[in-house]
Amino acid sequence: MAKKQHDTFLVHMNFERMFTSVTPKQCQRLVKAVFNLARTGEIEDMSDDLVMDIFFQQIASFMIGNQQKYEDTCAKRREVAQQRWDEYRKYKEQDPAQNEAVEAETMTPQEQSIFGSFDF
Repeated sequence: MAKKQHDTFLVHMNFERMFTSVTPKQCQRLVKAVFNLARTGEIEDMSDDLVMDIFFQQIASFMIGNQQKYEDTCAKRREVAQQRWDEYRKYKEQDPAQNEAVEAETMTPQEQSIFGSFDF
């Protein structure tokens, strides 16, 4: 399955100082590099300007860490959803009489008094 292209990324308010402490031309270069990183995942070489390189590396490190957290969260959610569907399929494949017994065992006495009279 192809990786989904995102149309958003996070920038901390703490980064404002980085953007405002450089010249407009440097700021433009930094912003373009950040968008390029978000779009392609490529880290631009800014070794010709030490300040820009430091700023960009800090931003890139944050963005890459955020992306990894997001992918980890997606993987965990995908795994939980798959387990849920596997349990559901296994449950549906069982004998209907056995399913009713399991449902009756998992209901509280109050639920049994409310739903016990209904035929599902």
